[in-house]
Amino acid sequence: MAVDVNRRDRIIAVAARLFAEKGIAGTTVRMIGDKVGVMSGSLYHHFESKEEIVDAIIAAYFDELLERYNTVLAMHDSPSARLAALARESFRSIAAHPEACEIYRNDYKYLAGIPRFAYVVKATNNVQRTWLSVIEAGVAAGEFRDDLDAGLFYRFARDAIWQSARWYKPRAQHTIDEIADACISLLFDGFSDPASRAVRPSASADRRRR
Repeated sequence: MAVDVNRRDRIIAVAARLFAEKGIAGTTVRMIGDKVGVMSGSLYHHFESKEEIVDAIIAAYFDELLERYNTVLAMHDSPSARLAALARESFRSIAAHPEACEIYRNDYKYLAGIPRFAYVVKATNNVQRTWLSVIEAGVAAGEFRDDLDAGLFYRFARDAIWQSARWYKPRAQHTIDEIADACISLLFDGFSDPASRAVRPSASADRRRR
């Protein structure tokens, strides 16, 4: 049977928006069919199950993200350059696959419990290992502070970056690269003026004064 590529792409696009808005469990094949304008049974000419539609949405995102990361590691030598590029490429992937990012954020536990999506857990671990290795290399090379907790920094960076999938709009005031540059600046330099950082008290010092 010939496959209607345009119809298949429309199913994926409509389903991606519904999954992002309502969650995977909260979206039925009938809902997708109604939005596409076909009987729900017709969707099975293109996909065997709802999970196969999810697969078509998020697998492409992870494949592209990890390919971007591999390119970053091949192109840059210093940990600082690598870390900035990882952040920038993460933002660009979000711009290219906003619904996939939202589905991943909202339904990670759901996906992790289904054997078909074991690659999601593997990709998540791969992303984390890549970031941690770059951060730890930066500390060892003296490019980052020696008191930097790599795991804590990664969690802050991860949430700052991937949370943007919820509010970034392609035609908004700032481009995705401008947003990436602002985030990178904050991750590296913080909010304070450079002249004030030397006298800024640490949290532990602040507690000692109380």
